[in-house]
Amino acid sequence: MELETERTWLRTFGTDDLDDLHEYTSQPEVGEMAGWKPHTSINESLHTLKLYLKNPNVAAIVSKKDGNVIGHIAVYEDTKNKKEDARELGFALNRNYQGQGIMAEVLKAVLENLLADGVQEVYACCKKGNVPAAKLLAACGFAWEREGEVFSRTIKQSFVSCEYVYRAKQKRNRTVGAVLMNLVMVRDGDKVLAQNRLAEDYKGITFPGGHVEAGESLTDAAIREVYEETGLTIAHLRLCGIKDWEEAGVRYLVFCYCTEQFCGTLHSSEEGEVFWASLKELPQMKLAEDMENTLKLFSEENLCEYHFVEKSDGSYEGVLL
Repeated sequence: MELETERTWLRTFGTDDLDDLHEYTSQPEVGEMAGWKPHTSINESLHTLKLYLKNPNVAAIVSKKDGNVIGHIAVYEDTKNKKEDARELGFALNRNYQGQGIMAEVLKAVLENLLADGVQEVYACCKKGNVPAAKLLAACGFAWEREGEVFSRTIKQSFVSCEYVYRAKQKRNRTVGAVLMNLVMVRDGDKVLAQNRLAEDYKGITFPGGHVEAGESLTDAAIREVYEETGLTIAHLRLCGIKDWEEAGVRYLVFCYCTEQFCGTLHSSEEGEVFWASLKELPQMKLAEDMENTLKLFSEENLCEYHFVEKSDGSYEGVLL
């Protein structure tokens, strides 16, 4: 494979590439996130180089700026479904060149070349938890397909992988994975049931809620979560709006409900302490992230969605709609 992008050349590996290959294959941030054991000796890298020299499907990524081999990309036949018009991708990039858009540049060039040759589907996967790789695939037009399990011969253990697919047809952007959640404001006059959430991923004052399980209705999930976290049984839920964002090809949807109908004995759970608080005083408390604007979604009838857009620096900006 020989291609040129704005900042790189793609070419076959040569015998002089050993030192560059060893530099990135020995980096833990590269190997471990890709699911293979980082090289600990030059001999390991030499063995890999010999394999690459014999494999025309593996291309070295060369930086035009300094002439170094900074990674590789491999294109394989479709091993899973055996489709003649499908391919699989694998790639790695030296950590010192990451975060600059170089791999996105390379991926887009390779995809364009494959589509020109009549390829209709291109598959790629990354280790679950490898957020940069997942974001990269999503940014290049890959859609989340499913989770799978991969056994690493070098690490000698299995790990969960997230599988993505790029389809030549434009329908590829219409299907994404989704995570469904709920958040419930239980009211008693001018007071609401608050929760001091303990989890580090969303810490602070918020409302009870959680994930929707497979096969469960959205309403039943909200009722179950409130009961598990507060001991109260709620009824007559009203949908106030939706909080949503997309991350690494997965759409997260939080359905925000409110109700004044409840019974039972209040108690806290491992999720955090629950207590009654004045709705007017709630904004002055130590709220969970973005909860101040989420409160507006519950209380202002002209709002129906709190949508987050990812900015160029990787942070998110919420917009009330």
